[in-house]
Amino acid sequence: MPVLRTITRLFVLFIALTLSVAHGQELDLNKFKLTFSDEFDGDKLDTTKWQAPEMPRQGSCRWVRSLATVSDGALHLGIRLSDDPVLRYDCAAVRTRKDYDPKQTMFAQRYGYYEARAKLPKNMKSDYWAAFWMMCGNVNSPDTRGGIEADILESFQHSNEPRYSMNFHWNGYGKQHNSTGVKLAPTPELMDGGFHRFGMYWDENYYVAYFDGREVGRTDLIGLGGKDNGKTQSRGPCQKPGYLKLSCEAAAWVGATNQWEKEPTKEDEFVIDYVRVYEGTLPAPAPRAVHIQFDAAAPTGPLKPIWRFFGADEPNYAYMKHGSELLGELGELKKDEVFFRTHSLLTTGKGEHGLKWGSTNAYTEDAAGKPIYDWTIVDRIFDTYRDKGVRPYVQIGFMPQALSVKPEPYRHHFPDAKYEELFGGWAYPPKDYAKWEELVFQWAKHCAERYGNDEVLHWYWQTWNEPNIDYWKGTRDEFFKLHDHAIRAVRRAIPKAKVGGPDLAQGNGGDYLAAFLNHCDTGTNLATGEKGTPLDFISFHAKGSPKQVDGHVQMGLSNQLRDIDGAFATIARRPQMKNTPIIIGESDPEGCAACKGADRAYRNGTMYSSYTAASFPRKLDLAEKHGVNLEGALTWAFEFEDQPYFAGFRSLATNGIDKPVLNVFRMFSRMSGDRLLVQSDAAVPLDDLLKTGVRDQADVSALAARDGKRITILAWHYHDDDVRGLDADLTLTLTSTPEGNPKLTRTLIDDGHSNSFMAWQALGSPELPTREQIRLMELASQLAPASDKTEVKSEKGNTEITFKLARQGVTLLELDWP
Repeated sequence: MPVLRTITRLFVLFIALTLSVAHGQELDLNKFKLTFSDEFDGDKLDTTKWQAPEMPRQGSCRWVRSLATVSDGALHLGIRLSDDPVLRYDCAAVRTRKDYDPKQTMFAQRYGYYEARAKLPKNMKSDYWAAFWMMCGNVNSPDTRGGIEADILESFQHSNEPRYSMNFHWNGYGKQHNSTGVKLAPTPELMDGGFHRFGMYWDENYYVAYFDGREVGRTDLIGLGGKDNGKTQSRGPCQKPGYLKLSCEAAAWVGATNQWEKEPTKEDEFVIDYVRVYEGTLPAPAPRAVHIQFDAAAPTGPLKPIWRFFGADEPNYAYMKHGSELLGELGELKKDEVFFRTHSLLTTGKGEHGLKWGSTNAYTEDAAGKPIYDWTIVDRIFDTYRDKGVRPYVQIGFMPQALSVKPEPYRHHFPDAKYEELFGGWAYPPKDYAKWEELVFQWAKHCAERYGNDEVLHWYWQTWNEPNIDYWKGTRDEFFKLHDHAIRAVRRAIPKAKVGGPDLAQGNGGDYLAAFLNHCDTGTNLATGEKGTPLDFISFHAKGSPKQVDGHVQMGLSNQLRDIDGAFATIARRPQMKNTPIIIGESDPEGCAACKGADRAYRNGTMYSSYTAASFPRKLDLAEKHGVNLEGALTWAFEFEDQPYFAGFRSLATNGIDKPVLNVFRMFSRMSGDRLLVQSDAAVPLDDLLKTGVRDQADVSALAARDGKRITILAWHYHDDDVRGLDADLTLTLTSTPEGNPKLTRTLIDDGHSNSFMAWQALGSPELPTREQIRLMELASQLAPASDKTEVKSEKGNTEITFKLARQGVTLLELDWP
């Protein structure tokens, strides 16, 4: 119980945990061997097993030997107020090592099951706690495998109720100290004030917490704890022997100062009936059995490649080293059918770039106010797109400084700027709408001349970004005017150009989408004075809402799907628009790709990839539900130049190393033909996904398509909570398949496949990797064949495939019949 914990209350240090509750699974000790026990049956402490130390502890506590007593068949660890003005509490502890001397260890063991039957103190407060803990190896080690403090039981009073948790501390107790914890399943029995069994199982893979013999939580202790200021995250369970401690103590935590002192009981105590330790190994938990059925003779319609749209805040990254490389990889997915949307294509600046910023200097004015057009930088951006097989989804914006009604301040410097400082002159209306329209006309005309009229007819053209929030500092009517002038300009230059909008935030954006559709349909065009504005496609944005829950990320899939559902419903209510193509112009787990934080810690690994795999088919399902024409869902993720490896941004790659999520798009790109009906007994129904997301059982299902004698199946194992869980045993049953035996190609994304993040961690998370380390990460980043067992049986037009799929796993099966 280190001194560093006086900095903050321990129970709010439950960060980045990994938790899996096995629904009350009971522990069977019949196959375990008892190696240590003390039933505390005598009237004295057994000093061949325990030492009761006499020493100062936390800033206001000292351990006193006389308060560790044995009577009535139990060990009593007492607490009382002292006469010392500094060490105001006398507390007690016992341990199976003398004076922290490894040579005087009376008991220590590596792995097994550890249990104490104990009764918590009656007058426990947030500054007074009881603990059953273990010191393993060298706790100053930065590698948890070499040493750790493992708190099997640590109990505080919280909101007038006793709570307990399992916590871990490593890398010493100084500035580099790190910690994490497991928030356990509810244990309401603690309220009864009686004896309870607190246990922990430990092996080379897991720590598992038990309460009264049932499992209440587990962790693999990989990648947990803070990583700021050079701290080292956990790398797995300790692999060294650990000795035991039991204690009660008190300290003045920040925000919980001297609560026990203010309302003391004359005497209070932590009572332990017994301590027992066993050797043995838990059986592996049985995987969840999942059955998914497909009818290969019952197509539901063409499988639309809605995934082929991408975007980013920063336009200039496109022609930089890693940006250009990544665009090439995106173009290879579906050449000339992948589109890219970006901000700031008209923003003033000589190519300056940064997080959430870019510039092209497309428009300036001379001293007399005459426009000067310069397409050099924006050409470089679009040239790179086309060289890489990608086409522009043209966002017309933002406002050049010389046109802005509020030209100063103009540029922000995210993330150092305050929120209100982000939206400078670039976000304001033009001072002259005629000049604005002419700028857009000249740009569109230049694009048609440079790339050819036939080429630019493939492009999407839309005005601005999210005009219903701070990206637009004008009124709604001013945005409609801005849009009408921009669309008239594009159509003047390219009469058959594909134009649309409004790319607003939050699905419907309240009544904004409805108002925009009404304006385009029957309203007065604010540029021409005529009825309506051309609308070849409708675009809006939809975002999830992840948050930190009990120290881990919990995704908000339902929020994103509700945004989509609401916008689709608005469009569907207008019969004349039900067939109009829809582009979800940003469709992501949350709203800020360049922001970082604990609630966004999912982005580097398989949480992001499994979310993507599970969410895209549901967008198609929602379009079918409303009878609307979904053409695309744009992933607002690209890459960030000159940033640390795996820095926590929402991106597809980091310094040229592809992340697992990019491999989901590689999988999507291999699917074609007609979509097949899928029936999974482990799929979360669409209505439940809209209401709550995936909060109970994991969502295990698939997307399938048939193209002649080729069937492709993308299966996922997803849960909103970024915690460990049981594997799934999948059985795929296909009926009405072609005759003969198919050739099966199966690729996989999980911890051990197609996962550069795990490779980087395995290499020690190098900040400046060597060439060889970069080569190894690049190898790990590519879509990899599954190495585990896959069984295929095919007979008389029926095919059965069985395999395991880990939590957060995504797999693609490609079956080709001769």
